[in-house]
Amino acid sequence: MKCLNFLLLIFFVVFCISCKESTEPNNNDLPPPGFQEYIPWPSLAESSWPRDHGDAQSTGRNKYPGPITGSVGWSIDTVSLNCGISMGEDASIYFSTCQYDYKSRLYKVSLQGEIIWSFDTGKTISNNTTPMVTNDGTIIASNGLGGIIFAINSDGSLKWRYDIKEWIQHRGINIGKDGTIYVVDVKKTLYAINQTGNLLWTLSLEDVNNHGCQGISFSPDGNTLYIRGMYTALIAVDINTKSIKWTFGDKEMSGGSTPVVNSDGQVFILGIPLESDGLQASLTALNSTGEIEWRYFFGELKDVVTYYAPTIDKQGNIFFAHDSLYALNYLGDLNWKLDIPSWPLGALTCDMNDIVYIPVSPDWKKAQVLAYDTAGNFIWESELMNGTCGESMALGNGYLVLPTHWSESLYMIE
Repeated sequence: MKCLNFLLLIFFVVFCISCKESTEPNNNDLPPPGFQEYIPWPSLAESSWPRDHGDAQSTGRNKYPGPITGSVGWSIDTVSLNCGISMGEDASIYFSTCQYDYKSRLYKVSLQGEIIWSFDTGKTISNNTTPMVTNDGTIIASNGLGGIIFAINSDGSLKWRYDIKEWIQHRGINIGKDGTIYVVDVKKTLYAINQTGNLLWTLSLEDVNNHGCQGISFSPDGNTLYIRGMYTALIAVDINTKSIKWTFGDKEMSGGSTPVVNSDGQVFILGIPLESDGLQASLTALNSTGEIEWRYFFGELKDVVTYYAPTIDKQGNIFFAHDSLYALNYLGDLNWKLDIPSWPLGALTCDMNDIVYIPVSPDWKKAQVLAYDTAGNFIWESELMNGTCGESMALGNGYLVLPTHWSESLYMIE
């Protein structure tokens, strides 16, 4: 009996130890520091690129592998293209144009480069706003300086329209998790519009950069909108209280890009802080309360230029380009810096394999895309295409769609 009791005791101890070992977390399963978690956004289409610069946080990151060779699959004449590209769940391509007769049109193009339909969005002289595709296939677009927001069904019919009556110059409109649409006009007013086209509320920002070079971005929890300021570098808006939470900087960050937000809630803004000596350009990382976590300066520049949005890979590395291509880790330390043949003329993007794609114009009226891996190794360069880059590319599953200016062409790169 004593022997039996002893064996039962040993069995009990071994059982307890095994249970403890099985319930304790395995540190090897934890993601590395800086790793970017997927942020579900139920109001956006489940496509590879439903809005300007990819997602609601404007990360420029795609959930599929990008193009392999850099060769041009097809090109189509777009008449006059001034906005970025978005994609629907069926891989349809959407963009807006402003034609020579001052008419704006929204186009739907198949993955094979065939025009499926176009919708007349009215008279305008400029349209910079990238369309956005929602979870039910509705396309939200504007006619830019015409001041109207349109909701178009996937078959090209009108669902509703809302007349803001003021110019819309921002690159990217955005959408909350609940489906509320957000857009900023030239009068520095933020509009919140519901899914049936009715105005919910407005907020006077008093200070917003309305030059048309930026979009607006969401925090990962969907409670805060980040908007570039004119005399402040960044404005954070609480959409629940419909008020400004905080502003960053007492001066404009000249030439600045769209705010880019990672899954930890850090906000990245690229540009020249005018309070700095020698006009030093910088990438600034802010936390969710508007405090500087780090700032990377990358040289004195005499000329004020436009900076295009950086991108963030799955490991939390941040890539941006100007005189060179820069890669920083999530702490703001320089991983590497590479010379590139010309300054970028569009936002950077990256795919699921952490391949970074950079649109450049190595010659007047010539466009090209460069691909590098996360270690800085050159992968490929695309064929030279007519036109110059300038707006947000769109990454699909194994391909890239590039808008160009001057040549008035749209290219699909494989």
